[in-house]
Amino acid sequence: MRKRWRWWVVAGLTLVVIAAMNFLYPHAPSRLFTREQFLQLGEGVTLAEAESALGCPPGDYTTTVTQPVAESTDEMRMNRFGYVDVPFATEACWYSDTAMVYMRFDASGKATLVAFLPQRRASVNPLHNFVWRVKRQWRRWFP
Repeated sequence: MRKRWRWWVVAGLTLVVIAAMNFLYPHAPSRLFTREQFLQLGEGVTLAEAESALGCPPGDYTTTVTQPVAESTDEMRMNRFGYVDVPFATEACWYSDTAMVYMRFDASGKATLVAFLPQRRASVNPLHNFVWRVKRQWRRWFP
């Protein structure tokens, strides 16, 4: 009787560890956005053309905690069309381990603003990384 109880505890803990690894470890490889992909985007590009150039729909493709490479917003934000705030109807954002690409579209669906913000992996302790993964998974399950 005692051995059977231990076996069930070990089996249950093994299943919990496997489930945690399955849900918290990224399955798909990270999308690595480059400046070359960004340079294909221009004023008047539609969302479908942007998705084609970047290879995926807007979304979060990060696999770990990231931080901006540049310290000031002027360095980070490579807005190719100036810094003028223009009215927009929709916006889209792609996050990866290497960069964040942000676009605004007018009512006709054409891009009015495109920004590229280089990112890098943040050096964080394993506990912070674990908490980040749990929060990220929670946001995916309950948007």
